[in-house]
Amino acid sequence: MLAAGGQPIALPDEDFPWQRIDSAPFLFCEAFLGAAADDRASVLAAGVAALPRLEDPDDAADLAVWLVRLALPAPGDQLDDAQRAAARALATTDAAWHYTDLGRVLAEKGYPSEREAFAALSA
Repeated sequence: MLAAGGQPIALPDEDFPWQRIDSAPFLFCEAFLGAAADDRASVLAAGVAALPRLEDPDDAADLAVWLVRLALPAPGDQLDDAQRAAARALATTDAAWHYTDLGRVLAEKGYPSEREAFAALSA
């Protein structure tokens, strides 16, 4: 994915949802990373709203990973309303926990990797 001028916005890695460019995780990442700073809250809100409605648990789990990576601040930082909504959606959406990837990414960012502990933090 490239920004204007050909600079990479995101480098491919094992988790980036490159496989299906029409999937919810890819579209969220593309919109969020390409959005102006002022527009990111509305993109985040759309991603949070989509998470519990996704029928494919693989897409939900992948979207959950990217909500953590792109939307949640470092632990201890104050969550704004959009970030708090993202944390609540992550904690309450069963399909977000379809794989162990969400727990791994939460742990990498410094959050509890177990659903119950993360849910207690995001309440």
